[in-house]
Parts: sequence; structure tokens; C-alpha cells
Amino acid sequence: MAAVDKALDCSSDRLQLRKIFDALVRLLQTKQTQLEDLVKETNLYEDRIKIQFDRWSSEVHLLQDQIFQLKRDHSEALLDRFMEVAKSELVIGLKQRESLHYKIKLEHAERDLEDFKSCFDYLTHKCAEQKEKPGDTNKESSEGKQKHAENGIKSIESINEEERRTKLLEYEIRKLKHAYEKLVSKNKSEVSALLSERDFVWNQYKKMESDYTALLTKKQTEVEKANEKIANLLTSMEHLQS
Repeated sequence: MAAVDKALDCSSDRLQLRKIFDALVRLLQTKQTQLEDLVKETNLYEDRIKIQFDRWSSEVHLLQDQIFQLKRDHSEALLDRFMEVAKSELVIGLKQRESLHYKIKLEHAERDLEDFKSCFDYLTHKCAEQKEKPGDTNKESSEGKQKHAENGIKSIESINEEERRTKLLEYEIRKLKHAYEKLVSKNKSEVSALLSERDFVWNQYKKMESDYTALLTKKQTEVEKANEKIANLLTSMEHLQS
């Protein structure tokens, strides 16, 4: 009887141990399943983070390329603006120099005219003195009379030549004045147009510079935000891996 009771107790203990063992096995299986699910979720989350990281990295590279292209386009546009302004300044300088050249030429011609007039007045005065000078016709030899007549003819011819040259010079000066006034009027209009064009170019440049600065600031802000997101993603990945 005692042996039977002892056998029953042993059987009961084994049954209890079996139940405990089965419970532990189920618990371990549950934990294993949970761990596997957690690993799957972690891997899935890491994959999503990597995809997001790649996408944001691509956006950063794209923004950096846009900034580089923007800077290059701005440099080229700036160079074009400076070339246009330099060209305008050069043309304006040439127009002003041309006007100055004609002005100097006109001043020289006017001085030459004054010199010719002075010479003409002098010859006219000398000729008048010769005509008004009293002489002794009885004492004057025929040779002296002839010489005096020749001198008078030469004086008249010289006066006529100077008068002709003076009129010709006056005509040339009138032509030169007309050409100068026409050139000044033309150059004034062209210079005014060039100055307006230059001012327009500068205004366009200032507007472009302002737009460029605003766009560049916007792009740099986007890059900073994207880099911040990438840094946060990397931190999250480090936490997951640890």
C-alpha cells in the first residue's frame, strides 16, 4: 500500500513538472515569436529609414547641384551684364571723344580764319597807304613809275588772293560748324540712349542679384533642413542597432 502511494506521488510530481515544463516551453515559444516579430519590425523600420535616408540624400544632392548651377548661371549673367555696361561706357567715351575732336578742329579753323582776316586787313591797310601817299611825279623816273605800278598790281593780286582764301575758309568753317552741330545732336541722342540702356542693365542686374540672393537663401535653408532630417535618421538607426 505504501509503495502504491509512493508511486502515485511520483507520478503526480512528474505531471506537475511536465506542466511546468510545457508552460515554460510555451512561454519561450511566445517570446521567440515576439522576438522574431520585433526583429522583422526592426528590419522593416530600418529599411524604411534607409529608403528615407536615400531619398533625402538624393534631395540634398539635387539641391546642391541646383545651388551650384544657380551660382554658375549667376556668374555668367553677371559677366554678361558687366560686358554690356563696359561696352556702353566704351561707346559713350568714343562718341564724346569724336565730339571733342570736331570741337578742337572747329576752334583751330576759327583761329586760322582770324589770322587770315588779320592778314587781309593788314594788306588792305598797306594798299590804302600806298594809294594815299603823295609823290613827286616830275622827279619820279619812268622806271620807278613802272616798279611802283607793278608793286601796286602785286598788292591788289595779293589782296584778292587773301580775300578769296578768306571766303573759302569761311565757307569751310560754316560747313564744319554745321557738321559739328549735326554730330553733337546725333551723339547727344545716342549717348542719351546708351545711358538709358546702361541704367536699364544696372537695374536688371540689381533685380537679378536680389532674386538670386533670395533663391540661394531658400535653397540653403532647404539643404540645412534636409541635413537635419538625415542626422535624425542616422541617430534613430544607431539606437535601433544598439
